[in-house]
Amino acid sequence: MLQYRILGTALIALVAAALCMPAPVPAQENASRPRAVVENAVHDWGAVYAGEKIIHSFVIANQGDAPLEIGSVRTG
Repeated sequence: MLQYRILGTALIALVAAALCMPAPVPAQENASRPRAVVENAVHDWGAVYAGEKIIHSFVIANQGDAPLEIGSVRTG
């Protein structure tokens, strides 16, 4: 008899917990997103001598619907 009471109480607690959980929100198909586009992502400087200063600009365009945030840049 005690087992049924414990089992019943556990079942009621489980159902109550399930009812308190929020419903999942479906992902939006057309959500705004940034889209980084780099026309020429690689540049070859050829032979570079030690101490020589070289400069090149990479243009990054945002073709998405949300602001593009660039967190870090790494040179190779």
